[in-house]
Amino acid sequence: MKKIYFLSFLIFYTLISNSFAQAPCNGSFSENINGLSVYFSPNYYGDSLSTTTHFWSFGDGSSSSMANPTHTYNQCGTYSILHTVSTRDSNRVYICSDSIMQNIVIICNPPPSNCNIIPQLIVDSTNSNSYIFVNATNSFGTATWTFSDSTTATGDSVIHSFSGSTPYSVCMRITESNNCYADTCVSIRNGGTVNNCNITPRLIIDSIASNSYIFVNITPSFGTVSWIFSDSTTATGDSIIHTFRGSAPYSVCMRITESNNCYADTCVSIRTNNNPNVCNLQSNFRWQATVGNVNEINFTNTIAGLNSNTDILTWTFGDGSISHDLNPIHQYVSSRVFNVCLSVERDSTCISNRCHTLSNATPLTSFPNPAQGTANVNVLINQVAQISAFLYNSQSILVGQVSQSGVAGNNLISFNIAGLPAGFYTIRIYSGNQVYVSRFQKL
Repeated sequence: MKKIYFLSFLIFYTLISNSFAQAPCNGSFSENINGLSVYFSPNYYGDSLSTTTHFWSFGDGSSSSMANPTHTYNQCGTYSILHTVSTRDSNRVYICSDSIMQNIVIICNPPPSNCNIIPQLIVDSTNSNSYIFVNATNSFGTATWTFSDSTTATGDSVIHSFSGSTPYSVCMRITESNNCYADTCVSIRNGGTVNNCNITPRLIIDSIASNSYIFVNITPSFGTVSWIFSDSTTATGDSIIHTFRGSAPYSVCMRITESNNCYADTCVSIRTNNNPNVCNLQSNFRWQATVGNVNEINFTNTIAGLNSNTDILTWTFGDGSISHDLNPIHQYVSSRVFNVCLSVERDSTCISNRCHTLSNATPLTSFPNPAQGTANVNVLINQVAQISAFLYNSQSILVGQVSQSGVAGNNLISFNIAGLPAGFYTIRIYSGNQVYVSRFQKL
């Protein structure tokens, strides 16, 4: 009789174990914030052969057992959301259960309607809990950062190592005056791996318009890359340009799959304020290092219709220095990434800003320059990595892209520019955690 009981227990245990292996729960979720109201959507619903229950704790003492709840908060702030999902089979035996805690940020007191700030930032991960945050906003305001681990920072580029486990979140505020500011918040969640996978998914996000973004996979892995966007569209590939439908907040999840049993996910949410420009004056500029001195940068404004006698130009070079020259030459004392901005002011109601990320540590030279049919650039990298290159015109509009597997050593990147109009162009290249920039003239 003992053997029969033991055998029955063994069969029951095996069934339960197989159930866990076959139907793992996932407590992760996404959210859509509209004022003080938040719509929550789980990433796991179970299947028709099982019963799945949800429990939500909204961080303000309220809770819900609905699958897709909408919760309205009484005030702004940061809230820790706990979502628990559990699945039982037809015999009400637990198959799996999982809980995820994730922070959301409710922002109040929107900036006045006459603010022209469109906050933009670049996020790059250096390891599982350390990230580089770069302010890419076309503004001369002060950038302040608030992280989900209750720490803060100030500056155009910040490296932050989070304490604790994911999800992480950061809010960047650009302030031009006490009455003119704008916020954008990003949450980062790295999904767990299965079957002892060693994949740490990493991606770079760069905004090219108020609702268009470049997503680049920089994961040190040769797996397949798939993307799921919050507007219910999908894509595959190492570098993706996606224009979201509707208004922010937006979100994207990237999955790296090396095999059916080895994958990892990371998800990012993007929420930004978007305000229209008040005039047609368009600030822009190009730059090039002095031959033999990579720290001496020659800046040239490319502002159409500039009145050099009355328009006021202000350059900020990302190292605390400024200039009001038309085309300044600036000497940096170190080699790193700088956020350089040019502001042109015609009057108090007509101001335009433009910022570019400049790296004088990794200068690239396009050839031939000027070019007609093909523009080339050599990229030297230390190890095998994916190389994603993007070509922009003088209005910062994306006009071409190239993606290829890089080898350790020199890599030739070529763009067919025969069909492009004459003008000045910028090549921006991502490889690993490096960003390279080069400029050339098309005849």
